[in-house]
Formats: sequence, structure tokens, C-alpha cells
Amino acid sequence: MKIPVLLSLVALIHPWAIVQASPIHEQSEDQTVKSQAFTVPLTRDPRFKHNTLLQIQKIHRRYGVSRIGTLPIKDVHPDLEYYGTVSVGTPAQPINFNLDTKFMDNAIANGLVSKPVVSVFMPSIRQNGGVGGEYRFGEIDSSKYRGDLVYVPVTKKGYWQVAVQGIVVGGKDLGVSSQGIIDTGTTLILVSDAVANLVHQQIPGAIKHREYGWMVPCSIKKNLADKISFRMGGQLFDVAVADLAYEEMRKGGPNCFSGVQGGMSKLWILGDVFIKNNYCVFEQSERPRIGMAPLRY
Repeated sequence: MKIPVLLSLVALIHPWAIVQASPIHEQSEDQTVKSQAFTVPLTRDPRFKHNTLLQIQKIHRRYGVSRIGTLPIKDVHPDLEYYGTVSVGTPAQPINFNLDTKFMDNAIANGLVSKPVVSVFMPSIRQNGGVGGEYRFGEIDSSKYRGDLVYVPVTKKGYWQVAVQGIVVGGKDLGVSSQGIIDTGTTLILVSDAVANLVHQQIPGAIKHREYGWMVPCSIKKNLADKISFRMGGQLFDVAVADLAYEEMRKGGPNCFSGVQGGMSKLWILGDVFIKNNYCVFEQSERPRIGMAPLRY
């Protein structure tokens, strides 16, 4: 049984391992690379089905440590490509993993974008059916937000991590603060269990399911007046309470999974529930920062 498994593993890894991350090509003196910006539209997949229950269960699950070890990293090519060597199987077979540099690192280094920014417009289904979302590389679309961008410095490189100075729900300051990550790859807003409790105490009808986390009445989708706000850079950035009714627990049922869940410790994550209310600009400069402003529809 071991042989087919190992062969399948090699078949999966081999094509990926030999790809050049940023191959160096010789250019003649008259060749130039022009800086520009480009846009990647976000198209909503009508076949996509949420699995919020599974996501919440993952948040609350804890995994033990199986093994702790080291992984040597070797520079094997004079460009930006690195490999880490590991051994898999019995007897051990060495495999090289490609630890690629990020796309924007290469784009900025090669002058392919006019500005070192990625801007994100991720509209909500509630507002306009989720139509017209986009990532912009190298430019900012001022028609997608209201007012001016407020820039908040990144507090720790490696993540788009900023200081969240407070949370206000329905006008009440909860008196909490933490470090937080603005993350397009996370669906919900994730905070500590204690903060999740404080947030939902301000939402009438909110209940905590012992297995599935926080629920809110689906009827709050009609509440367009109240906000949950996050203070960053001295400015409040709003999320409509209506957007906390993320998905029905049962079709046609009274309760919805909340867009705010606990399970985190010291580091919060402001995911798509936040970004669907606020235009975000990730500036990858010498002093990285994030610009934010309310979305304009």
C-alpha cells in the first residue's frame, strides 16, 4: 500500500517543484518594461454554497503538536526562488519544496506596477447583489469609496496587521483593543471569545450555540441603521449590523450564523464581512500601511 501512495505524492509535487518563480531572461539594451496598473474582476460563482458550519467548527477545533523540527532553506538559483528540503516515506525520499516569492514582490521589483498597492472592492450581496467586485494592482479607484482614505500603519511585517483601538456596537464603546489582520482570505470577523460575548450582548436575540458558535436573528438583515464599528488610526470603520446575519442555520429558520465569531486569542481577523463594507488599499512600501474608507455603491 505504501508504493502507490508515494508514487501519487511524487506525481503531484514534481510538476510544481520545477516551475521557475521568476526566471531571469536576458534583454537587449533597447528593451524596457513599462509600469502600469491592471484590474482583476471578481465574478461571483452562482454555484457556490456556503459551509459556514464547517468554518466555525474549524475555528473552535484545537490540534495537538505531532512533531517539531527544522527545515533548511537553500538558495539554489540566482533569482528569487528558494527551496526547502524534506524527506517523505520509508525509506526516506528527499523532496524539494518551492517557497515562492509573492506576486507583488516580483511585480514591484520589476517595475510592472505604477504604485506598490493592491486595492480591493468587494461589494456585498445585500447592497448590489455582489456585482462588480475587483482587485486592482498598482492603482486605486476613488469612485469605489466615499470620503478620503484613512491610512493605518502595519504594526508587524509578515501579516497585514494593524492596531485595532476599539469596538463600538450601537453607539456603545466596548472598551477593548487588540492587534488585528485585515484579511481577504477569511470570511468572517474573528475575535476572542470574551470580545465575541461583549459584541453579541448588544444584539437582541443573539444566542451562543455550544457547538456552532454565535447566532443572531435573521430578522436583523432589515436593521440598516445600527453599526458595529472598529477604531483604527483614530477613525471608526463601520460594518452594518445587517451584515452580521451571515447565513441561515436552517433554510427558512429564525436564526443565522453570526458574521462575528470567537475562537481567537491575541490576534483578531477582520475578514470579508468587514471588507464588504470598507474599501481597502494594501500599500507595500518601505513602511507598509493599509488605507480604508466606506464603500460607495
